[in-house]
Amino acid sequence: MNASSTSLPDDPNKLKELVIELRDQINVLKSEVTTNNARIDHRSNTTNQLIEAIALARQQYFSSRGQKVDTDSTQLSWLFNETEALADQDSDDSNQGNDEPGTDKKRTSPRKRRTGGRKKLLDHFPRIEVVHVLDGDNGHCDHCQGELKVLGDKTSGQVELIPLTVKVIKHIKKTYHCANCQQGIKAAKLPPQPIPGSIASPGTLACVAGHKFVNGLPLYRQAQDLKRVGMPISCSTLTRWMIKAGILIQPLINLLNDQLLIYDIIVMDETRCQLC
Repeated sequence: MNASSTSLPDDPNKLKELVIELRDQINVLKSEVTTNNARIDHRSNTTNQLIEAIALARQQYFSSRGQKVDTDSTQLSWLFNETEALADQDSDDSNQGNDEPGTDKKRTSPRKRRTGGRKKLLDHFPRIEVVHVLDGDNGHCDHCQGELKVLGDKTSGQVELIPLTVKVIKHIKKTYHCANCQQGIKAAKLPPQPIPGSIASPGTLACVAGHKFVNGLPLYRQAQDLKRVGMPISCSTLTRWMIKAGILIQPLINLLNDQLLIYDIIVMDETRCQLC
């Protein structure tokens, strides 16, 4: 109800009624404002909770299980564009020594000159020699068509990485008998095996454990790699192998634990690692 000074009644009773009516309207408006503010606060809190839930879900889904990965765009771009980032870093390092004369850049220490060229291949790796020769018409001189003789060798090296390979170790136990009495019979014994009756050799267990606990490669991915090379070993089988191998290595773990407890302060990585 709107009332101006020119339309106000002269009767005191009517004025009182008008004041009471305006007061009731003010109270109703105050109640509506309070309700709307409460709704706005609730929606704001709900929105913040949804934003936090989405951020947490993204971090749990995309980040590493064992390490905390910041959802910052810079770090994520490094994860997905590592090749480009390293290439840009190399180009920046090569351009740092090309400062124009007259600049005011100060260097606190002399820059170590980077040497180019390929790295020398280590000598302890096995070598496979592939000899390339001229055959056919290429073995004759282009000028006089005479036969070319070997003048020398030019040697270059490449690194050959062999992918996952599978070999089968066939154990053949010889059986012996006595040629004199024809009664004494003996059979050769297998060397002690980590898991008796299993197809997993010690090297296989070491390979699976190394990929899992050193490289962080889950067992189901290792099962997929084995399947691709024609060896279908299930993830549950790899899990049983790791459990039994853990039982075998438990005495060594106990010794390491005792050695750690000798020190007053222990610095260690407590990152947990899932079994599968």
